[in-house]
Amino acid sequence: MIDLRSDTLTQPTEKMRAAMVEAEVGDDGRTDADGFGEDPTVRKLEAMASQLTEKEAALFCNSGTMANYVNLMVYCNRGDQVLLSRKSHLFRSEKAPFMEELFGFVPVFYEEDDYGIPDVHSIKQKIDSEDIKVICLENTHNYYGGTCIPVDVIQRISVLANTKGIPIFVDGARIFNAAISLNVTLEELCKPVHSLTFCLSKGLGAPVGSVICGDLEFIKTARGVRKLLGGNMRQSGILAVAGIEALKDYEERLREDHRKTRILVESLKLNQFVTVDKRAVQTNIINMDFSKSRKRAVQVEKDLFKRGLRIKAVGEHVIRLTVYADIHEEQILKAAEILNGYIAECGFE
Repeated sequence: MIDLRSDTLTQPTEKMRAAMVEAEVGDDGRTDADGFGEDPTVRKLEAMASQLTEKEAALFCNSGTMANYVNLMVYCNRGDQVLLSRKSHLFRSEKAPFMEELFGFVPVFYEEDDYGIPDVHSIKQKIDSEDIKVICLENTHNYYGGTCIPVDVIQRISVLANTKGIPIFVDGARIFNAAISLNVTLEELCKPVHSLTFCLSKGLGAPVGSVICGDLEFIKTARGVRKLLGGNMRQSGILAVAGIEALKDYEERLREDHRKTRILVESLKLNQFVTVDKRAVQTNIINMDFSKSRKRAVQVEKDLFKRGLRIKAVGEHVIRLTVYADIHEEQILKAAEILNGYIAECGFE
């Protein structure tokens, strides 16, 4: 079975596993006089993340969802307005911040193009007319197929936000993929924004965890919010050390994921009934549209499973294919063979 549902399926490397056995640990739930956790390996990971993003400080969390929640809870109170993409993972999948019975934040949506790139004029209109507390961006954009927001767009949004004193938060679960695809440094992507999260357990391959990066006072507040959400961890250096290993050689690993993704998309024999917008294939994700074949994505998911390929339905007629380190080139070619056989049958039933 070839599994292309998500890069969350990436397995930790042997180096990660060995480092986890030897990790020096302490109690990360307890803080020292400066407000930092006592686990030395977690502190090393946080310092590494801070350096990579050129932010003052960082905070290790047990999941990307928790990290995103912490960010919003630092910026917002119940009833506050959050400006974000209608198709953002935060709104469509994580949901809790915008549920009245839970966090009770109010979503306001900016316009964006067919690739998830925010319309800067739309953002200006919203922050001029609404009481926006934080602007949320997503880079890469999951539901648009792993597309990237360029640095110049983020910079223009930053200029607008700064005139109103509104912070910008980036859900950067796959921001390392964005930096590689855009051929820019991670620091360039992070400099215009106030805080961001990135995920260690997707393409980077660590078993657990995400990191929040921001200024020192923000992170100190975030640490308290993490505790309120049940996010304090104890000897979590065992997990953090895998993140350290992941960050040592991430460029080579993610470039290879992007290369294999291009092999897969170029191997597909598409037709008028099944399409892929190749301009949207910028990182390690491919969105395949079956709407003209009238096939529902959930049925496609079941059909392909029977043929030995696992994929994920992400819309009524759209499936997602995600490439990661444990999918080898032979499997890519086999997946293309399975897909091409299935595509050839679509529209003729």
